[in-house]
Amino acid sequence: MEILDQHILKKSDHCDHSKCTLSEAFTSDKAREALHAIPPGTRALKDTFILPAGGAVATRFYTGDPAIWFAHCHMER
Repeated sequence: MEILDQHILKKSDHCDHSKCTLSEAFTSDKAREALHAIPPGTRALKDTFILPAGGAVATRFYTGDPAIWFAHCHMER
């Protein structure tokens, strides 16, 4: 998958990292349009990434066939 962008929560934000609200970094139409405008194949390719606490990571991935695909994560405490 391509890592398009990431949002890292600033320590000054009100969040204790165990009860953070979902990031809204990529929810606006303007943000989604900017991500969509990134040419395919121009960003780092990764098979794993670290999601910052309280932050967000925008990714793009291509599948070989149109179908339902499975994704999962691991949370260490």
